[in-house]
Amino acid sequence: MAGGPEDHFTDSRELYVLVEGDEWAHVEALDPDAGYWARRFAQLVNWRARGEKAVIEPSSLQRRNSSSSSRKSRG
Repeated sequence: MAGGPEDHFTDSRELYVLVEGDEWAHVEALDPDAGYWARRFAQLVNWRARGEKAVIEPSSLQRRNSSSSSRKSRG
């Protein structure tokens, strides 16, 4: 039967990132499709919190992401 409840899907996924300091915390809601980037961001924050140098710096990650999105828009 066309138009019935089985024809409709509501995406109710939610994704949040939580960053905590000694006396503060910040929660940010993210696009549910940004799971890879949320995990990558969390990994970078954890590396920095331990005083380690990240394999990929956030600035190069941003450049890489913007160049891939510009390639997608061209073709």
